[in-house]
Amino acid sequence: MQRVLAVFVVVFALLAFAPGVAAASPRENFESIGFDAFSSQCDQQTCTDTFVFADQQTTASGETFTFACVDQFTFNIRNGRGTGVSGCSETPDITVAGDLSSASLAPTQFEVCDAHRCSMITASAELEGTGQTSTFRGRFTERDGTCTFTFAESGQRQSATGTITFDGATLDAEGSIRSSRTTVTTKCR
Repeated sequence: MQRVLAVFVVVFALLAFAPGVAAASPRENFESIGFDAFSSQCDQQTCTDTFVFADQQTTASGETFTFACVDQFTFNIRNGRGTGVSGCSETPDITVAGDLSSASLAPTQFEVCDAHRCSMITASAELEGTGQTSTFRGRFTERDGTCTFTFAESGQRQSATGTITFDGATLDAEGSIRSSRTTVTTKCR
């Protein structure tokens, strides 16, 4: 699930925050560093899942795009019904160690929205790497109108533990710290 969300956010960032980069040439390379952190807190009736994803992408031409997204969902254990808020920021201050041993998101303001309203919250995260670093490789395709984007990604990931602070509450978290290189090939009809 976390990998699917990470892929979705990378695609979202490329298409939403940097549409000119992906469409500027038939092939674009970028390097990325970032992390994801997840916390689940439960009592006898409800669970609250909190997720933070942060990424900094640097294109081959030197342009840098940084963003972070937060999501929190509280649901009833018996019936699964619940409510959630989510939001993203294009101006977070993230730090990722070159050896993937640590990562952080400095306190950042997010406008988070649910089905009825939006509000401002502050979120941050601190992670420390644990265990061995692993490598990954993947390839997938997305379509947007008449254009097809093919992503080929490879990189390293380090498991991590730490904390998420979401709207004043500090939560124990697990996650991963990563670095990757991605090639995006664009074909438009």
